[in-house]
Amino acid sequence: MTSTTLEEKLDRLSDELASALEAERQRAPELTSLLPRYRARFGEMPESNG
Repeated sequence: MTSTTLEEKLDRLSDELASALEAERQRAPELTSLLPRYRARFGEMPESNG
């Protein structure tokens, strides 16, 4: 049974976060291109309540 140190867990989490952020960055243009169609169909997006 192997024990994972806190440092190893933090390194893995950091890698996973970087990967997730890169995936979101790559999707941003696609989502931005969908926004005008959304607005044309449904109007402006409602304000966020935070």
